[in-house]
Amino acid sequence: MTPEPGLSPRALKEQAGDAVRGLDARERAILLAIYEHKVLVTEHLKAMFFGSLRRAQDRLRHLAQRGLIATWYPPQPRGMGKASGHHTLTENGAQVVVSLLGIARSELRYVVREGEDREQDSYLAHRIGVNEFFCALIEAGRKNDGHGLAKWVPERTVRTADGWIRPDGFGIYAHPGGALDFYLEYDRGTETTRQLANKLAGYIGVARDWTEQGAEHFPCVLIVVPNHRRERVVAAAFADALARFKRADKLARLPFYVVNEEALSQRGVLGRVWAPLPKLDRRLSITELPAKEGLDYDLSECIRRCFTEDGAQTWARLMPLSRRRGFPVGEPPGNDEQEPPDEGVVA
Repeated sequence: MTPEPGLSPRALKEQAGDAVRGLDARERAILLAIYEHKVLVTEHLKAMFFGSLRRAQDRLRHLAQRGLIATWYPPQPRGMGKASGHHTLTENGAQVVVSLLGIARSELRYVVREGEDREQDSYLAHRIGVNEFFCALIEAGRKNDGHGLAKWVPERTVRTADGWIRPDGFGIYAHPGGALDFYLEYDRGTETTRQLANKLAGYIGVARDWTEQGAEHFPCVLIVVPNHRRERVVAAAFADALARFKRADKLARLPFYVVNEEALSQRGVLGRVWAPLPKLDRRLSITELPAKEGLDYDLSECIRRCFTEDGAQTWARLMPLSRRRGFPVGEPPGNDEQEPPDEGVVA
């Protein structure tokens, strides 16, 4: 799909509609995911949509050849090999997303970057880090029965309108012990202690007024930092933020947890790596953090599984017209056959 220069908005819309009709459900979902999360590397998209890396590479190459995504490789230090492919939408891909969402291009908050402008994006490393964490949870769900990432909401969707909190994402991780709902803060060590305290005070203020009963059901706040030293800085910032509120002793029990990337790299996202703030006195697994009971999630609908689980339902999602219902004819009831029991179905 290569748009001709000078096409009218109507012609662009028709061209995008033609491109949409040539995509299956997974390819459409890939484009929407890149739009939602700005930039995704090959391994992220493999975790979200594919059972193997080779299959992911083939399909992404196909989308790039159609002009819907741009694949590029940031420079690496000598000796580290080639970087993973980074995938962003082209203008053609953005037009397809516009068609899928049924909105105008001006309403799509997505800036198509080119060349050096794309590689010099100061926010790029932050976005990749956030996406890496969520995709690690997706992989954890793949490898463990009864686990799955049920929801991943990106930054621009989850922030509060008044700006009190601006998380890097919101997620729900389902496991046999319940469902953990959480806000993610991915910290690269660029903010001062006071800036961190202001950010955490925003969360505490929202948590305090979360329900009429207080902060009891407030989601966990998970903070990922570069190293152990930064954990102590975050703990000091949290203590500073608490001191700004009355009844700080009660608010100190809010579910705020910090982890450093060194520990995550060694033990994984399901390891006992999460330290409660402000004391940092123990380490917990993500499955040991406060979870909500009674929240039902169909694990087959968790991110990734709906496109990778074997079976007829997966193919029905990918190619709906390939599934033939095949309703049998059946036999008319005889005079002596009893009516089936009423199951409360209302016509």
